[in-house]
Amino acid sequence: TNFVVTQKAPPYTITISAASPMGAGTSETVTVTVTDINGNAVSGDVVSFSCKSASSVCGSFSNSGTATTGTNGQATITYTAGGIGFVTLTAEETDTTQSASVVINQN
Repeated sequence: TNFVVTQKAPPYTITISAASPMGAGTSETVTVTVTDINGNAVSGDVVSFSCKSASSVCGSFSNSGTATTGTNGQATITYTAGGIGFVTLTAEETDTTQSASVVINQN
């Protein structure tokens, strides 16, 4: 199952999509789409990814946790799940510091 969360705030809309549940130690692609206020794809935008967890079970991201949107407005990164538990993955668009988060279950 993919969970998709969208955060709308001018001038950009950020959507993050991640698989849940994930097996501990497995890797999945996390996709973020950035669009402008008119719904057009924003290319060349740097997106930073982070993970938070109450129980310190965050995994790791490829590419030092950053990715750049392509012409389709999408940036992808690989997330490798840590230990068992719930984590919040956040993508932050660096120009406007807008972000979107999704909670996934690592089991």
